[in-house]
Amino acid sequence: MNHRKSEEQIVKEIERLPEKIKGVIPVKPPKSLLQIFDDRVDEITGEMRTIIEIIDQTFIVPQSDNRDHYRQLLETLRNEIEEEFEE
Repeated sequence: MNHRKSEEQIVKEIERLPEKIKGVIPVKPPKSLLQIFDDRVDEITGEMRTIIEIIDQTFIVPQSDNRDHYRQLLETLRNEIEEEFEE
């Protein structure tokens, strides 16, 4: 009896790995709004980086009580963005 997996079976298992490990590997909360964008977008121009930083400092930082709360807000935002693009 041959219990070896076919190349096709191996490829399918490899393709499913991200789904299997999602939630298993702890994801650190983002350190800034810019990091959320950096993780999702391949290339951000200097001008866009500045705009994102201004949005962060003007709208997100003032809503937070402290650094931990700030990172919780960012984590919530990142999760909402990820859910939107999963669908």
